[in-house]
Amino acid sequence: MITKNCKRCNNPFNTWSSKGAEYINYCPQCENIKKNTKRVKTSTSKFENDILSLENRMKSLEEKVENLNSNIEMMTKIQIDNVLSNFLNGKLEELFPKLEKQNKIQQDTFFVKIQSQIVTISNRMIELEKDIADWLGLDENERN
Repeated sequence: MITKNCKRCNNPFNTWSSKGAEYINYCPQCENIKKNTKRVKTSTSKFENDILSLENRMKSLEEKVENLNSNIEMMTKIQIDNVLSNFLNGKLEELFPKLEKQNKIQQDTFFVKIQSQIVTISNRMIELEKDIADWLGLDENERN
């Protein structure tokens, strides 16, 4: 056994062998403190790395959730547009023949009214021509 002074606390300590005297520079208490400090440092470093890794994973998951949400919104919008489009197309296909039928009825009614007005105007013109001819004193042959 060799007695040495600790480099940390300067207290004397005994080594177990002469070989140990070459590389042991700390007393057992200071050696334990040194080892514990190293373990705490390693554990702290590992813990910090784990936290950083978790933070990165959380950011990645948040981005994926955002992308998923935007994809869901886009797909929902597309589905709603498709459903509305199909619904409106179905309603238009249903209403178009009815509208055509109503339009045809209105056209026929309008055509009949116009024909009636044309006949009325024509008859009125004939009456006016007769009245003018009578007023001018023209006979039947001179009128045309």
